[in-house]
Amino acid sequence: MPKHALLSASSAERWINCPPSARLEEKFPDKTSIYAEEGSLAHAMGDLINRYNFKIGSISGGEFISQMEKLKAQELYKKEMDNFVEGYCNYVFEEYCRVLNWQENNWAVAMFEEAVDFSEYVPDGFGTVDCAIVSNDVIEVIDFKYGKGVLIPPENNKQMMLYALGVYLNYGLIYDIKKIGMSIYQPRLGNISRWGVGVNGLIEWAKTELATKAKLAFEGAGEFKVGGHCKFCKANAVCRARAEHYLKFLGYGHKKPNTLTDSELPDILAASCSLKDWAEDVAGYMLGQAVGGKKYNGFKLVEGKRTRRYTDEREVEKLLKNANYDADSFYSKKLLGITAMEALLTKKVFNELLGGLVYKAPGKPTLVPEPDKRPGLSSAAIDFAGTGVDGFV
Repeated sequence: MPKHALLSASSAERWINCPPSARLEEKFPDKTSIYAEEGSLAHAMGDLINRYNFKIGSISGGEFISQMEKLKAQELYKKEMDNFVEGYCNYVFEEYCRVLNWQENNWAVAMFEEAVDFSEYVPDGFGTVDCAIVSNDVIEVIDFKYGKGVLIPPENNKQMMLYALGVYLNYGLIYDIKKIGMSIYQPRLGNISRWGVGVNGLIEWAKTELATKAKLAFEGAGEFKVGGHCKFCKANAVCRARAEHYLKFLGYGHKKPNTLTDSELPDILAASCSLKDWAEDVAGYMLGQAVGGKKYNGFKLVEGKRTRRYTDEREVEKLLKNANYDADSFYSKKLLGITAMEALLTKKVFNELLGGLVYKAPGKPTLVPEPDKRPGLSSAAIDFAGTGVDGFV
């Protein structure tokens, strides 16, 4: 079995919306980042704690401490990870107890890093779910998202639906499953949310939309479609469909009248952020190729701006003290921000000690697309928020 499925659960949002992207991505190497590696470390810590708490694998206390110390010895480990990971593990235990209390015979089992197979509907489809809780009639799937770049909702989340489908296919013949719950635990954005679906609804989606799109994607067929799912596509910088989608806005410069109309402005504003993202993807791809030796007409590889750094901070401190400078004059001290302070104290202690000293100032009016979940502002609310207006988000 290959290490990564062509039609994986993690990329489902992309290949379901844009089926031919799956085969197109095969031509490009896997991408990784410090953020992805940081997330992998947090997942490893969470998995170790969960397995120890649920006595999976018979890990002794000494073995647990030893393995955790090895994980925390990694360069990417940060102290703030402890609270975020422990919060995830506590959530898992709370969900397990909730499911357990639903059952007349108080029976439920929790599984971690569980391999799931959904190839009945997706060719060669398989994946690994962070946590699955199975009982007599309910399945709960929990996904731990350590990233804080993009808030991920569980509603109609294709990755979560595939995980749920895989768990159901594994255990649906054994237990009379009727409902499936899907949770996203994304602590660094305060996103702890849950969505549920009936088994019949999930299977109907699998038979119609999922199976149809999966067949197209596996064959490299279907139409390219540009959207938010392009963000993490390995081919996003050189995809012709994406380029044509954004370059069409250059045509506004040749339209009459000489000023843009009110019907044209929303299209341009909606595309502005995506155009910026696309340009950054192209620039990043070209830079990587240039570093590898590729030449591009009109561009050359140069050294970026240099920054000054101390070669030895301890020696700097020593020399300044010898010159009779007080440490307070060359060290800056600043109260931790609210997010960092919460990470230091834990949310519970923060709220107990400092909750009464925190307020949320009104945000500046901001234009966002209609599907945004925030309520629209009235004219009175706009006056209260202030006259400054932020850009498009």
